[in-house]
Amino acid sequence: MYRAHRFLFLVRDQISRLKKLIPVGASIILMISSMSSTSQPIQFFSPEPSIEPDWAQIEWTIEELTRKGEFSAAGRLITSWLDGDGESSLSLEQKQMLEMQGEWMRRVAKDYGLTRQSLLSQLQRRMEGASELELKGWIQEGRFDCRVIDGEIRFLRPSISNLYFRYPELNARRVPRPNPAQYQSQLLKDARKVKELAKEQKSFQVAPVDYEVLMQLTVQPNA
Repeated sequence: MYRAHRFLFLVRDQISRLKKLIPVGASIILMISSMSSTSQPIQFFSPEPSIEPDWAQIEWTIEELTRKGEFSAAGRLITSWLDGDGESSLSLEQKQMLEMQGEWMRRVAKDYGLTRQSLLSQLQRRMEGASELELKGWIQEGRFDCRVIDGEIRFLRPSISNLYFRYPELNARRVPRPNPAQYQSQLLKDARKVKELAKEQKSFQVAPVDYEVLMQLTVQPNA
């Protein structure tokens, strides 16, 4: 059980600008922006106990693999250095860097968890008349947040919600179709309540709401 507060912000114009820039539902992560290919071959370096590791080369290799979307290969390389014979040759800072890179890839892969077929299935369930041809056109137009992971194009999990958010004209085809008047009325009611409580309590944290969260963990056999 945890408690979340509603906040009364005075800089609404800044929030409005942020909404246009930040994809809904995405984790806050450091992204490697370039996705273009490189003609320079990637050399793999496995830990050898008798050889002093060239950290700059290791770092470059992992960065190149990540930039190309080869997450599995980069993950294996990170594991080989953290758990193999080369582990003793790394400094604490270098070990932390490898661990952070592995965690970054895990979170990115989780965020971009939709395959093209999964995205199409969701779109056809949640939008009237949605077709594969229409989806293809929207992908080409760049309407979805996507990236290539291990040779497969993957899409951000809340891609359909983001599509409605960025292109509100599509809401007319939404399933189930929203009631704009009812939604706006509830927003106004909530906003007035928060504003009134903020004045009374002289605080920007008001109207707490309790949430109950159920988490399910599946452990692999013999783990």
